[in-house]
Amino acid sequence: MNANNLLTAPHTQILFGDRQEEYTGQTVKNWCGSRVLIHYGRQHVTDPGLLDKIRHSLDEAGIEHCELGLVQKNSRLGLVYRGIEFCKERGVDFILAVGGGSVVNSAKAIAAGVRFAGGLHRMLEHPEEICDALPLGVIVTVPGSGDELSDEITVSEEQHEARGIKIYHLRHSCVFPRFALCNPAIITSFPKHLGLSFANILIRCAETFFTNNICFELSDSICIGILKTLVEMLRRLQQDPGDLAAKANFMWAGVLAYTGYGLNRSENLAIERLSLGLEAVYDCSHGQAAALIFPSWLEAVMSKDPLKAAKFASGVFGIALDFADPAKTAREGIRAVRELFAQLNLPSSFEDLGGSGADIPAVLDAAGINKDDGVGCYVSFSRHGCEVLLSLILTSVADL
Repeated sequence: MNANNLLTAPHTQILFGDRQEEYTGQTVKNWCGSRVLIHYGRQHVTDPGLLDKIRHSLDEAGIEHCELGLVQKNSRLGLVYRGIEFCKERGVDFILAVGGGSVVNSAKAIAAGVRFAGGLHRMLEHPEEICDALPLGVIVTVPGSGDELSDEITVSEEQHEARGIKIYHLRHSCVFPRFALCNPAIITSFPKHLGLSFANILIRCAETFFTNNICFELSDSICIGILKTLVEMLRRLQQDPGDLAAKANFMWAGVLAYTGYGLNRSENLAIERLSLGLEAVYDCSHGQAAALIFPSWLEAVMSKDPLKAAKFASGVFGIALDFADPAKTAREGIRAVRELFAQLNLPSSFEDLGGSGADIPAVLDAAGINKDDGVGCYVSFSRHGCEVLLSLILTSVADL
């Protein structure tokens, strides 16, 4: 492994470059793993030879391994239960997640659950009681969620006949992955996955860009550079899904979005919080939920600093900045986001998720947003403000 391919996030070693999965065995051994659970979902592993390469690498390193697939969207608790018992029965001491955000979240929940004495539901309801977890590593096949670089766990109850699911969202430092192997050649370029990855990275960077903190011009420039490159790479991959250089830049943008370039900026959690409500009501992915909210969130916060919003539109989409009327440029940027999301078949209406505007109160309830809450940092939204924000979605399609 070339030292130039190494980057250390606050808690996760990132190994980026060609054929990184072939070093899986040695990397796991470096972290003292000897009995490994390979955890994956078939929809997240589109390279037919990837699992064989991982198995071979572990065999060469003398590491025992077993497998648990079947990971679904939104990391179901039924599989987490199975994974915990599976690991205990086989004496697993390391978990290797192969996939995207759902796989990583499932692996984190299993890792913490194996070491938690009080049972899985107790752990989910009282994460402050977590003390330890099995170490885990990640081989990324769907970039953009950032779960391979975070201490967060998001898992959901099983889907029943009645609409809506319960989602648990918690965080603990012990579930930071030890490493993330990132080979751009193995990431999926399927249009659906590509669109969701793009939305996740774009929104993450935008939440860092729109901040109340001052004197962060360098971070602003880095953010705009990431997003401008991301849009360019998306266009190239739409033309040629096999463009390896475009894949590499796209994947690296996803890494940089989560590695702290924004320093100590306040986090804008309004989109994150509302997304959890949509996920619970519609059982949709986080990327779908965030993509539905983001253009309307931009519209709702634009008036706070029209020039800031205009710089976002100009820098990311190349729209000429009208200094005499920056709000005009900002509105053009919002339109550009909506048009691009539509091209990527990302949801633009509640109907796209199987619902309607009548569900807004249920979404806010599922997100735990009460009348006295202040949601978000750049602009703080009351429950009524969140209702207004989500209501903007109802007019967005007509604006295209």
